[in-house]
Amino acid sequence: MSINDINRLDNLANDYETSKHLKTAESSSVHAFNNAMQDDNNPSSDLESLIAQITELLQKLMAAITGQSPSSEQSAANPQGGSIPTSGNAVSPVTGSGAGGSAGSDLIPKPTEHLQTLNLGGKNVVVGGDGTASAAEVQATAQSIQNLYANSPTFKNMIDNSSDPDFDVSVGRRSDNTSWGNTEGRLFMNINNINPGNSDSFQSLLGHEFAHASIDLGHGSQMEQIESAIAREA
Repeated sequence: MSINDINRLDNLANDYETSKHLKTAESSSVHAFNNAMQDDNNPSSDLESLIAQITELLQKLMAAITGQSPSSEQSAANPQGGSIPTSGNAVSPVTGSGAGGSAGSDLIPKPTEHLQTLNLGGKNVVVGGDGTASAAEVQATAQSIQNLYANSPTFKNMIDNSSDPDFDVSVGRRSDNTSWGNTEGRLFMNINNINPGNSDSFQSLLGHEFAHASIDLGHGSQMEQIESAIAREA
């Protein structure tokens, strides 16, 4: 809304002594303001024209405040992503992910060092660091994955029933403490604030990201059930 529009609204209010009605409009709506104006028992066409002009200007004012055009509607965003931040050893799933938990390739770096290859039911799982994880941390992550496959029927079924022929698991540290899994069988395991190993929290994190990567599962109650089952079974 321009300065000229605001000045125009102010002048109209002063000329026709409508300041008290503007206060009514501020506290409720343009509709309530129009009703208040009609109670003044002034049927003149000038007043009707004034109402139309003020209504238009009030709509512009509301649009300026909300950053929307008067006729626009907000559409809820449906962010995609298999993100899960970690704080200490607590795992806290993110809500609002779209189905599949797809993450862009830029969020999941390729494993480049300390590479290990696991054979899980005939599928190769390459585990390696992204340059920020030690060999021992990569080894601990690989051992945890192997342990889950051997001891958790839920985890094993996800791997065996996945349409992905192989998996890449990158281990490292991100400043936002976020792990990712995408629908192409690729994962990034953030270990900035969580130690890789066979703790329930790390097993839940692995289960979460492998659910994104293997069976393309999004966030929700089913994801939470899988996390709990995998940690309990292993």
